Amino acid sequence: MIVDFIHLFNIVWAIDQLIMYTTAIIGPGDSSITMQTHNILQLFEMPQIGYSATAKQLSNKEKFKYFTRVIASDTQQAQAIVSIIRQFKGNYVA
Repeated sequence: MIVDFIHLFNIVWAIDQLIMYTTAIIGPGDSSITMQTHNILQLFEMPQIGYSATAKQLSNKEKFKYFTRVIASDTQQAQAIVSIIRQFKGNYVA
Protein backbone atom coordinates (compact mmCIF):
# COMPACT_ATOMS: atom_id res chain seq x y z
CA MET A 1 0.00 0.00 0.00
CA ILE A 2 1.35 3.39 -0.99
CA VAL A 3 0.58 6.37 1.21
CA ASP A 4 0.74 9.82 -0.30
CA PHE A 5 2.40 11.58 2.63
CA ILE A 6 2.28 15.00 0.97
CA HIS A 7 -1.51 14.95 0.75
CA LEU A 8 -1.80 13.30 4.15
CA PHE A 9 0.37 16.05 5.64
CA ASN A 10 -1.78 18.72 3.95
CA ILE A 11 -4.94 17.27 5.49
CA VAL A 12 -3.37 17.08 8.94
CA TRP A 13 -2.04 20.62 8.55
CA ALA A 14 -5.47 21.91 7.44
CA ILE A 15 -7.21 20.29 10.40
CA ASP A 16 -4.57 21.66 12.75
CA GLN A 17 -5.11 25.18 11.36
CA LEU A 18 -8.87 24.78 11.69
CA ILE A 19 -8.62 23.81 15.34
CA MET A 20 -6.01 26.41 16.30
CA TYR A 21 -7.31 29.50 14.52
CA THR A 22 -11.03 29.06 13.96
CA THR A 23 -13.70 29.98 16.49
CA ALA A 24 -16.76 28.98 14.44
CA ILE A 25 -17.80 28.14 10.90
CA ILE A 26 -20.47 30.15 9.06
CA GLY A 27 -22.32 28.13 6.46
CA PRO A 28 -22.52 26.36 4.14
CA GLY A 29 -25.80 27.60 2.70
CA ASP A 30 -27.39 24.30 1.71
CA SER A 31 -29.10 22.19 4.40
CA SER A 32 -27.78 18.82 3.22
CA ILE A 33 -24.21 20.07 2.96
CA THR A 34 -24.59 21.76 6.36
CA MET A 35 -25.52 18.40 7.89
CA GLN A 36 -22.51 16.70 6.30
CA THR A 37 -20.19 19.47 7.41
CA HIS A 38 -21.53 19.29 10.95
CA ASN A 39 -20.64 15.60 11.13
CA ILE A 40 -16.99 16.59 10.75
CA LEU A 41 -17.07 19.79 12.82
CA GLN A 42 -18.66 18.07 15.82
CA LEU A 43 -15.53 15.92 16.15
CA PHE A 44 -13.71 19.14 17.08
CA GLU A 45 -16.65 20.66 19.01
CA MET A 46 -16.60 23.47 16.45
CA PRO A 47 -19.71 25.72 16.41
CA GLN A 48 -21.45 26.10 13.07
CA ILE A 49 -23.79 28.96 12.15
CA GLY A 50 -26.31 28.40 9.38
CA TYR A 51 -27.41 31.45 7.41
CA SER A 52 -29.74 29.69 4.98
CA ALA A 53 -29.95 26.04 6.06
CA THR A 54 -33.65 25.56 6.81
CA ALA A 55 -34.12 21.78 7.13
CA LYS A 56 -36.22 20.70 10.10
CA GLN A 57 -33.66 18.02 11.04
CA LEU A 58 -31.16 20.72 11.99
CA SER A 59 -33.44 21.70 14.90
CA ASN A 60 -32.55 18.40 16.62
CA LYS A 61 -30.13 19.64 19.30
CA GLU A 62 -29.13 16.12 20.33
CA LYS A 63 -27.83 15.37 16.84
CA PHE A 64 -26.69 18.89 15.88
CA LYS A 65 -25.54 20.26 19.22
CA TYR A 66 -22.91 22.60 17.75
CA PHE A 67 -25.26 24.05 15.12
CA THR A 68 -27.34 27.21 15.31
CA ARG A 69 -29.05 29.19 12.61
CA VAL A 70 -30.08 32.76 11.96
CA ILE A 71 -33.01 31.83 9.71
CA ALA A 72 -36.27 30.11 10.60
CA SER A 73 -36.66 26.43 9.80
CA ASP A 74 -38.93 25.28 6.97
CA THR A 75 -41.53 24.27 9.55
CA GLN A 76 -41.51 27.68 11.24
CA GLN A 77 -41.74 29.48 7.90
CA ALA A 78 -44.72 27.36 6.83
CA GLN A 79 -46.48 28.02 10.14
CA ALA A 80 -45.90 31.77 9.74
CA ILE A 81 -47.31 31.75 6.20
CA VAL A 82 -50.42 29.88 7.33
CA SER A 83 -50.87 32.33 10.22
CA ILE A 84 -50.67 35.30 7.84
CA ILE A 85 -53.20 33.74 5.46
CA ARG A 86 -55.58 33.06 8.35
CA GLN A 87 -55.08 36.54 9.81
CA PHE A 88 -56.16 38.16 6.54
CA LYS A 89 -58.87 35.53 5.99
CA GLY A 90 -57.31 34.52 2.72
CA ASN A 91 -58.95 31.82 0.67
CA TYR A 92 -56.63 31.93 -2.32
CA VAL A 93 -52.85 31.71 -2.49
CA ALA A 94 -51.00 32.53 -5.69
